[in-house]
Amino acid sequence: MAGLEQEMERLRTTQQAQEKEALALDHEMRKLADELARTGSRLSVARLELERLGQERERSSSQRERSQAAWEERERVRVEQEQALEASRRELEGLKAEVSRVTEEHSALRVELAGLEERRRAERTAMARIEGQAREVAARSQEIARDLERLGVERARLLASNIELDARVGQLSQEREQAETAVNELAQRETSIRAELAAIEETLKRLRAEVQEAQEKRSQIEVELVKRQAELKYLDETSRKELDLAVEALASDEDIALDDEALAEVESKYQEVRRRIEALGPVNPEALAEYQQAQQRYEFLNTQRQDLLDSIRDTEKVILEIDTESKKRFSEAFTAVNAHFREIFVTLFSGGVGEMRLTDESNAAESGIDIVASPPGKRLQNVLLLSGGEKALTALALLMAIFKYQPSPFCILDEVDAPLDEPNIQRLTRLIAEMARQTQFIVITHAKRTMEAAQSLYGVTMQEPGVSKLVSVKINPVMPPPAQPVAQMATM
Repeated sequence: MAGLEQEMERLRTTQQAQEKEALALDHEMRKLADELARTGSRLSVARLELERLGQERERSSSQRERSQAAWEERERVRVEQEQALEASRRELEGLKAEVSRVTEEHSALRVELAGLEERRRAERTAMARIEGQAREVAARSQEIARDLERLGVERARLLASNIELDARVGQLSQEREQAETAVNELAQRETSIRAELAAIEETLKRLRAEVQEAQEKRSQIEVELVKRQAELKYLDETSRKELDLAVEALASDEDIALDDEALAEVESKYQEVRRRIEALGPVNPEALAEYQQAQQRYEFLNTQRQDLLDSIRDTEKVILEIDTESKKRFSEAFTAVNAHFREIFVTLFSGGVGEMRLTDESNAAESGIDIVASPPGKRLQNVLLLSGGEKALTALALLMAIFKYQPSPFCILDEVDAPLDEPNIQRLTRLIAEMARQTQFIVITHAKRTMEAAQSLYGVTMQEPGVSKLVSVKINPVMPPPAQPVAQMATM
């Protein structure tokens, strides 16, 4: 019996040991499963990174091939240009030698030509002087002969002109007498025509007065005709209302044959109509004026309504134009800022992927914006799932991206480097130094790494209780050019 109990005790001990071992194995399995999951995640990230590196390697290979081909092409062009330059140099030296020889021959020929030209000029001068004297003598003789001939011709012409003038004087005297007679006749005709014109003007005035009087009579007749037509229309309407007959029917020569029953019926109808007219009550003389006022009010309100409709249409058109322009500018700004954000995110994180996405791309005007970030070694996720330092760097990347799209003259950063470690602070200060070419930064910080990158330091100290004092330090006394504002940092 004791042996059986010992055996049972040994089996229980063995069972407990096996259970502990099973629990240990189970715990180890869980750890291995967790490690396997983490390994799978790292493997996924490594595969993505491997794919990205493969793509970059392919791009680098293609870029290197293109660069090699371009370099070989430039080298070939350079060799051809050097060969062409060497041939040109040899040709230029030959041409220079030929030019020197031709220049010497040209100088000798110019000297010889100058002597010949001098002798020729002297001979021409002497010959020209002699010929000039001979021409002067011949010209003088010809001139004297021409003067004599001209004087004789002039004398004959003057004699003939005197005779012609005497005849012309007599003819002009006769023409003058005839002209005076014609002028007298024309003056008499002018007087008679003026008298006739005066009579015609009087007749025209009388005819105009008669025409005006006739027009006035015609206007009066037309007015009277309109009045008669209105009265006739009123009589016709009254006859149609009271007798149910037109005026033309009453005015016709045909007799209307009515028996006693018809007359009685017409009389009863007439009395009924009269009773109905009397039941209407007295005539309102202001009804027409009230109708005209109501009509004017209606036209005014209708005009106002049309103006409101036009204003609404114009306003809707302007709203549509503003909406279209706003969507266009928002899309352009979103695309540009997103591109800058990707670039600056890679700069601040030394890799990774960061981008902005619209929550509703079909309606960009009312869509929200999600910021998705993937630092190196992490999968793509929402920015709310990042750590404090990663959120700060992502926010700074977005801020700098906006500044790149729309630069601002000043930017104040209040302890943005508090959650960052030194490598991140160094990348941030390099980015701030790069952005300082277009924006002046004032950074409030306690980090020494950030202070090292500043050009001016302003510190606030309290040497005495309750008394603050400002201390400034110029780290770089050289003033930067106006196109590159100073990045300033301060400690508080």
